[in-house]
Amino acid sequence: MVRHPLERIEAAYIEHLCTPGGVTFTSINEAILSQPTIVDSSRYWEVFDAYRRRFEESQIMVLWFEEFVTETARVFQEVCRFLGIDDRVVPRVEDGRIYTHRAAARMAGLGRGHLRLNTIWDPSLRQAVVEQLREDNCRLLQCFGRPLNYWGKDLY
Repeated sequence: MVRHPLERIEAAYIEHLCTPGGVTFTSINEAILSQPTIVDSSRYWEVFDAYRRRFEESQIMVLWFEEFVTETARVFQEVCRFLGIDDRVVPRVEDGRIYTHRAAARMAGLGRGHLRLNTIWDPSLRQAVVEQLREDNCRLLQCFGRPLNYWGKDLY
């Protein structure tokens, strides 16, 4: 599943704070500077290309997070058909979203309720990350016939 690369980085930062034993960063900026792999995980073409070197493309399904959020049942059924399993099952959703725990509640349960989520990017760091990911993500979007501005004009 692929999604807006910067939003995926933010989600990874939040997940670090919500995971037992996970590293606690004071901000998205500290997370990126401390663990560059948090950016590398948004190199979707690199990952897809590695899979297609080992498997036939017909064995790989790329899901678009934005479509999954807006059309959960349809995407879920496509996955079922891809896997060759019953696609008549409808996923259980609440308010159009799959139920997830809120980050603050998860953090509080870990004794990290005092930490503040800070997803405000330093503009120069954000631009540097965009530049690192631009070519990779453009290749993926082109491969799948998506417009280069699929995730916003500042990412291409």
